[in-house]
Amino acid sequence: MKEKRPYIIAEIAQTHEGSLGIAHSMIDMVAEAGVSAVKFQCHYASEESSHDEPWRVKLRTQDASRYDYWKRMEFSHESWLDLRNHAKEVNLDFICSPFSMKAVEVLKDIDIDVWKIASGEITNIQMLKSIAESGKKIIISTGLSDFEEITNSIDFVSKINNKIIIMQCTSEYPVNPKNIGLNLIKEYKSKFGFDVGFSDHSGNIYTSLAALTLGAEVIEVHATFHKKIFGPDVSSSLNPDELASLVRGADWIHKAKQNPVNKDKIALQKKDVRSIFLKSIVAKKSIPKGATLSEDNICTKKPLKGISAAEWFDVIGSISLRNIDEGEHIHKKDIKKGT
Repeated sequence: MKEKRPYIIAEIAQTHEGSLGIAHSMIDMVAEAGVSAVKFQCHYASEESSHDEPWRVKLRTQDASRYDYWKRMEFSHESWLDLRNHAKEVNLDFICSPFSMKAVEVLKDIDIDVWKIASGEITNIQMLKSIAESGKKIIISTGLSDFEEITNSIDFVSKINNKIIIMQCTSEYPVNPKNIGLNLIKEYKSKFGFDVGFSDHSGNIYTSLAALTLGAEVIEVHATFHKKIFGPDVSSSLNPDELASLVRGADWIHKAKQNPVNKDKIALQKKDVRSIFLKSIVAKKSIPKGATLSEDNICTKKPLKGISAAEWFDVIGSISLRNIDEGEHIHKKDIKKGT
C-alpha cells in the first residue's frame, strides 16, 4: 500500500448493478479522481445466502428476493481477473471483500492487493484464518461489532498476520452524524496498536476529512456516477467531483500535519508584514516639550515604527523630551520616565 499520502479507497460495492461494463467504467472514474485503491465486493449467492435472507433496503421488482439480488451481482473468475488487471493498469490497488469461501479462493487466485473483511464477516473464523494465511494486508471493518467481537477477531488474525488496519465504521446508509464515532479512531489506536482508518457512509466529504485530522491513515468511501442513480448505497456515496475534492482535501491536510509550525520562527519570517500590521504609539495631538504623556495626547496606529503598542502602560506618565508633532511616531529617545 502507498504510504506517502493519505490512502483513499473508492468502494464500488454493488453500484455496478451487475454490469461488468459499468464496473470497468467506475474503475476509470475513481482513478481519474486520484484515489489510491478501488474496492469491490465478491458475491456468490448460493455460497453466502439463503432464499430467506431479508432485504436491507427493498429494491424494485427487478429482484424477487435478496438472494436474487446477490445472484445478479456475481461476476465470473475471468471477469474478476479482468477487473483486477484494469485497476493495475490505472495504478490502483485492487481491494475486495469476500462473502464466502468460494469468493476467498477466487480472490486469492487473481492475487488481489489487499483484503477487506466486511462487517458481517468479522466473526467468520474460517474465513479470517484463510485470509490471514495469505500474508497480505487485511482491513477489518467494525460496522456491526461490539468491542468483544472486534478484540477477538483482531487477536485471532494478528497471531497469523499482523498486517492489519482497523476501520471505524457504522453500518448505516447514510449514517446519522450522532453515530459516526470519530472518537473511536484514537481509542482503537490506543487499545490495539494497529493502523486505524475510517469507512465513511455519510455521503459527504466532511466526515472523512475530520477523520484524517484525528489520525485516520486510511479512508474508504462509496463512489457513484450520480446521486440520482439507482442503487441501495447511492445515498451514502460520493459523486466524481466530491471524490476528487476529498482527495485534494486529504492531501492538503496531510501536508499540514507533516509540517508542524514553530510560531517564533514564523513570526521572524513575517517580520516585514508584522511591521505593517502591528501598531506603535503616536502623538494624538501636538505634544510640547516637558508635557506628560496620557490617553489625551497619545494613541496607537499602524505601522510599527517607534515604541510598540505593547508598551502602552509603560509610556503613560512619561515626560516628552522635545516637541512632538501630531501624528508623529514616538521613540524611546523622545521621552523619559515621569516622577
